[in-house]
Amino acid sequence: MSSENEQPEVMSGESLDISEQRRDELKQLFPGVFTETTNAQGETVEAIDFERLKAELGSFSDVYGVRGSPLSD
Repeated sequence: MSSENEQPEVMSGESLDISEQRRDELKQLFPGVFTETTNAQGETVEAIDFERLKAELGSFSDVYGVRGSPLSD
């Protein structure tokens, strides 16, 4: 039961920035893959170094074996 004085939650009307949330989660797991770069306006911005990320993750062949091996069938 709800009381008569209870007010509905006021929403801001802004949508969630899922990309920002995912970047924050990725940064917690792999802080070393983030770097700073300059955007077109000359501002310093944070970016993901995908080569570093690939190095951190390793290759899927490490898990599943190389193509043609019994593990990849």
